[in-house]
Amino acid sequence: MGSIRNDAEPIAVLSISKDEHDHASLQNVFGHVRWVIVKATDVASARSVLKKENISVVVFDCDSISDDWRKIVDIAHPASIIVASRLADDRLWTDALAGGAWDVLPKPFQTAELLRTVRCAWEHSRRQTGRRSKNVVSVAS
Repeated sequence: MGSIRNDAEPIAVLSISKDEHDHASLQNVFGHVRWVIVKATDVASARSVLKKENISVVVFDCDSISDDWRKIVDIAHPASIIVASRLADDRLWTDALAGGAWDVLPKPFQTAELLRTVRCAWEHSRRQTGRRSKNVVSVAS
């Protein structure tokens, strides 16, 4: 696994899943850095979190949530949405990108791909807000 450095405030990643293993997987990968995993188990609880927290990236598990991931796109803006699925295929990827998601990640998560995708999604979210962040995030292989 590469090294990660984050010299400023934590990056908040909202994990929307009913599967505790998904939250734990993200926490395991980000646990040694200052990236914070915020948990939600459905769209309603995610909406509540998004109103209170400064979320930069959302990882939405479309396998365990019965609601359509598209419901989160508008309420999460300017956060970048990553759709996660064990059934990730070209169709989901095309639908996700056309529907406003940043990317699709296959499950189980591969550490290097997860880190790269979340970092890029975070950078995109920062550009969307027009703000420059003091966060310095680097992922080295």
